[in-house]
Amino acid sequence: MASKTQKASDGRTVVAKTEAPAHDAALAFSQDQLQALIALSDVVFKGAEEIRRCQMQAAHDARVHHEKKQAAVAKAGSSTELFNLQAELLRFDMESSGRYWQQLASICAATQAEAMNLLTRSAATVGGDVAKLVGQPLKLAQPGPAPAAAGVTAAAVDPSQAWNQWVDLGKQWSDMLYRSEAAMH
Repeated sequence: MASKTQKASDGRTVVAKTEAPAHDAALAFSQDQLQALIALSDVVFKGAEEIRRCQMQAAHDARVHHEKKQAAVAKAGSSTELFNLQAELLRFDMESSGRYWQQLASICAATQAEAMNLLTRSAATVGGDVAKLVGQPLKLAQPGPAPAAAGVTAAAVDPSQAWNQWVDLGKQWSDMLYRSEAAMH
């Protein structure tokens, strides 16, 4: 609702409310966009937290393992024992680094899939509203008839089709991410 402020004859301010459906639709659309942006930020922050947890766990495990091997090196009585400790340390480092990078890739893929799902749902929810908003002329600026592009008539351009195509592409992308994540496990 839009308001108009006027002064009454006794000096008090009177607010008269008028309906503004285009303004309400634009406000609702802006709110939906901001909600989607905040949700997307939350997905990114959650992914960053998971990456940091993975890094901290990998560093902790490596530190504990290396401390044990350092104590074993001090107790080693022969070069064969030192060689075996070195081989064990190398094996652990190779296995743990492979596991670490696989976990990071999995976290990134899951974060990306969640972000794409969020964007896809948001586009599907907001898509109809965008088509309505695009179809409404602005009250502040009402341009004259737009020149038709070569071979394109005004009836051939449907704004909701662009959103539907975008939603379909998002679904295809999400399906691809799920397939690639399943292939990694």
